Amino acid sequence: MFFLCLVCTVAASEPAAHESDEAEAGGPSVFSGYYGEAIWTLAAFVLLVVVLKIIAWKPLLANIQSREEYIARQISEAEKIKHKADEILVQYQEKLAGSEGEGKKIIASHTSKAEKEALQIVEKAKSDTEVLKAKAKLDIERNRVEAISDLWLEAGDMVLKLGKEVLGRNLTVDDNRKLIGEAIDKLKTDETEV
Repeated sequence: MFFLCLVCTVAASEPAAHESDEAEAGGPSVFSGYYGEAIWTLAAFVLLVVVLKIIAWKPLLANIQSREEYIARQISEAEKIKHKADEILVQYQEKLAGSEGEGKKIIASHTSKAEKEALQIVEKAKSDTEVLKAKAKLDIERNRVEAISDLWLEAGDMVLKLGKEVLGRNLTVDDNRKLIGEAIDKLKTDETEV
């Protein structure tokens, strides 16, 4: 085969004796030349086409066909994936719509629960306030009673001091009790009148 290509090349490259003729005619012409050159060129072209068909054309067509099949499979798979993705999208949209409703229910539930807890806290604060008021009133009353008792004791001590100064002697325990009792009775009657 190599030999055949070499023969064709040598035959086509015959010394150009007619180059001087082409120069006189104003340049090379497509139709100038010999029939032998045209036949050898045609033979070389046909040989090239046959060799290319045997060596390159079949593998090239096979590669193109396999590439076409591969692209068709990829398109088919892409369409399947797109269809599946559309189905999943619809499912997710349905789930999203359902979760929105569920979220609203949860929010409403927690809101009502929070409102109930707020009311319970307010009621507890009110009851705690009432208890504190009652305790404060009891403390005030107890302190008032203690203050009155201390006042009576202080008044008794003052009466004893006055009795000692007025009578000029120390009073006995019985005298003290008698004077204190009289003074307390007198103060109580005065207090009730006021």
